Parts: sequence; C-alpha cells; structure tokens
Amino acid sequence: MLLLYIFDKIIYLLQVYIDLFDQIDENLKTALQRDLNEMAPGLYIQAVRVTKPKIPETIRKNYELM
Repeated sequence: MLLLYIFDKIIYLLQVYIDLFDQIDENLKTALQRDLNEMAPGLYIQAVRVTKPKIPETIRKNYELM
C-alpha cells in the first residue's frame, strides 16, 4: 500500500514537471525583465532557454524498473 502511494506521488510530480517545464523559459524571462526594469532601465531580455536536465543513468534505470 505504501509503495503504491509513493508511486502515485512520483507519477503526479512527474506530470507537474512535464506540464510546467514548458513555462519555465517565459516565467524566468518575465522575472528577469521585471528586475532589469528597476535596476537597469533600457536593457531588455530577448530570450531565455532552459534545457531539460539529464537524468543519471542509474536513476533512470531504477525508475523504469518501478
């Protein structure tokens, strides 16, 4: 029962990660621009690109075994 509960939480967190990852670039750009507007007016962020992290092979294999 406990393993099922933990598994469900992991699946939920992975889905949140997947759903929100595509918004990280825009949210970071907005936050940086907001600070620049106060600290350095006239400077503008054109683009921000956050790459997906690489999952270590051992963690990936353990996840797939679940």
